[in-house]
This record gives sequence, C-alpha cells and structure tokens, in this order.
Amino acid sequence: MPRISLLPANVIFQVKTLAARDLSGLVNEAYNTLLQPLSRIHYILSQHNLGVSETDQLDDPHLITEVIGIREALEDASSESEAEEIKNDVSGSRETIHSVSTIN
Repeated sequence: MPRISLLPANVIFQVKTLAARDLSGLVNEAYNTLLQPLSRIHYILSQHNLGVSETDQLDDPHLITEVIGIREALEDASSESEAEEIKNDVSGSRETIHSVSTIN
C-alpha cells in the first residue's frame, strides 16, 4: 500500500536535506577525529572507558625506550614489507604480553 503524505513535497525535501546535512556533519567529524593520531587515540581509549588527561605521565622507561625504537624503525623502513615485518613483531609482542597478563 503506498504511503500517503499529508505534508507538502517541499517540506519533506527540507526535512530530508536537513537530515542529510546533519549526517554529513557527523561523518566529517568522525573522519577528522580518526585522521589525526592524537584525537584517534583519545577516541579509541574513550571507547574502552579509558581516559587520558594532559597531566598523565608514562613512568615506565623501558616502555618509552621500546616505543621510540619502534617509531625509529618505522621511519627507517625503506619498504612496505619492512614496515609490515615491524608491525608483525609488535603484534606478536602484544599477544605475548596479553597472554602472560591473563595468566596472572
């Protein structure tokens, strides 16, 4: 059965236009959030109910050194395969840490 509209066509068009504009704004905001590394990590952490403030500090020198080393290795990678190898090494390390932390 066809829908019968009591609203004029231009009102329906305006409502749809406003809805499309609002949704477009949300998509653009999401894109910009995920585009920037800092805003992306804040978003990801917020999805896991973890907050970060500007006063938070990382006090583990071993972790800081490891992260700096990984970043330097990625910067020095001359091919996509080298970067993929670094990614796989990091993923393997994360899986090992996760499995050890769930045992304790």
